[in-house]
Amino acid sequence: MIIFRCDFDFREDKIARSLLTPGQTERYARLSRPIRARQYLYSRVLYNRLIKKLRATRYDEDFPQGSPHHPIESEKGRFYTALTHSDHYFALALSRFPVAVDMEVMIERDFAALAPLFSHPNVSDEALTDREAFYRAWCEEECSIKLNVPSVDQKQYRTLWENFADNPPVALCALYDSRESARVIRLNNVLTDELEIQ
Repeated sequence: MIIFRCDFDFREDKIARSLLTPGQTERYARLSRPIRARQYLYSRVLYNRLIKKLRATRYDEDFPQGSPHHPIESEKGRFYTALTHSDHYFALALSRFPVAVDMEVMIERDFAALAPLFSHPNVSDEALTDREAFYRAWCEEECSIKLNVPSVDQKQYRTLWENFADNPPVALCALYDSRESARVIRLNNVLTDELEIQ
């Protein structure tokens, strides 16, 4: 499994828009919040580049809203994707098995007030006060929900957790099949950086 972790704080929107499909361009035009539009724009440019790199034969033109992504069929086999975004970051996971990914910019919050929302069994008392512990529990909970795996039934899955020293820090978590290994590749430029695929 590969997670492409991306920062789109650069300004190449005009070039990026030219790389969208007609359907993606139509959906992009309907987004009114600038940060949401940019998240959409750069994540779809990366998705389109992956489709081309995989030489996909069957795939969705865009990620469905509110439901899991359908697998990509390609000359290199079947792949599953998962997408997350937070502020000017996004991550796109590519796996041979169903996968979930979550990313959060670790801003200060009232951790004690939010911690009771978790159902994840690993939520400790530390998550009530410690920023990293809180975001780890938050991201793991989000991944469990996205993959539709109850917290107690995760034996076939592994959890990847990374804390990137951006300012503020960025948390990245993935829940993935235990038959795979995990790699995070940071793309500095979604438009031009080489895409490594296992």
